[in-house]
Amino acid sequence: MLDEAISDLLTKMDMWDHVGYCNTEKGGVILKDSRYKPRTYKGGLYLDHGEVFPEVIAEMLKKPGDGVIVDDPRGVAVALGRTLTRPSDKALKDLNSLIRDGGIARPESVWIRVLGDADDWNRVADSAKDREESGEKIRTRAGAAEMMLKRKVKSEEAFAALEKRVRKRSLHKDWMWHGLDGEKALRTLIRLKAPNAVELARFVLWRDDPGLDPVVNPMYKNPRSWTDWRQKTIVFPTLETLPGAATEKLCRDYLALTDVAAKDIGPTQFEQAGRTLLAVSPKTETALELMKHRLQVVRGRAILDCLKNAKEPWAKGALEKAAPHALKYLPPE
Repeated sequence: MLDEAISDLLTKMDMWDHVGYCNTEKGGVILKDSRYKPRTYKGGLYLDHGEVFPEVIAEMLKKPGDGVIVDDPRGVAVALGRTLTRPSDKALKDLNSLIRDGGIARPESVWIRVLGDADDWNRVADSAKDREESGEKIRTRAGAAEMMLKRKVKSEEAFAALEKRVRKRSLHKDWMWHGLDGEKALRTLIRLKAPNAVELARFVLWRDDPGLDPVVNPMYKNPRSWTDWRQKTIVFPTLETLPGAATEKLCRDYLALTDVAAKDIGPTQFEQAGRTLLAVSPKTETALELMKHRLQVVRGRAILDCLKNAKEPWAKGALEKAAPHALKYLPPE
């Protein structure tokens, strides 16, 4: 059993004191071992970035427990009187999606044809065998879209084929495959800076398709539109590569939504929208705009992004004007 294997490994590596938590349903022998000393947490400050607001941190530290869960520890460290030091210059590199190189030399017409071979896109497979076959076809189309990105295919025919896959992403009852080809097609269009890429991103974000009904999982009580989460959640991160007035407007339009309106069209992405807006418009004015947003998660994200870019005058200026307390989170020069 996995729990036994992990227990043996912890013993061999002498790392039982590194274990902070274990799943209470599947922990098995780990939970029964006397060396397992679970930590108790005061709470979490990461969901809405309370980790950068001193008053929120102060309230959390009053609670019982051993630690605080954060994404960024600097605010809590300062509150606890710790001395901040400059981290190593060695940065972790983002892992890009692996694209198989087989067939990279094939002409673009091959990938356009593969992408367009999708008469089954709205035929929802039911049996296990049919689902497997459908999933393989979806993966093949997704691979074609990725190959077009890798080869930087920018012909009108290619863009048209990719747009069709965005608008007619494949339906599948398994979340692993539902809309995968449409997601890769949209990512490719944005990364290749297709003329209508932002328009398609807006279409995807606001789409609530009645055609999703056959693949909605009744186990989850979310709105129907959430079934298209795969396409919707890549929009803002990918749009960071496509700065311009259209992208800024899309971000601001989303940030202006109410909580209810945002939830109706998909998983809420206020933080992501704010992050993208600041990435494509790195200005003091933009940062200050975000630091005045009604949601703490947006304000907190803006502060964190300004801290990340604190050497830039626009970011330093925004912090000085709207969040001077956060300057204490910067290590000494």
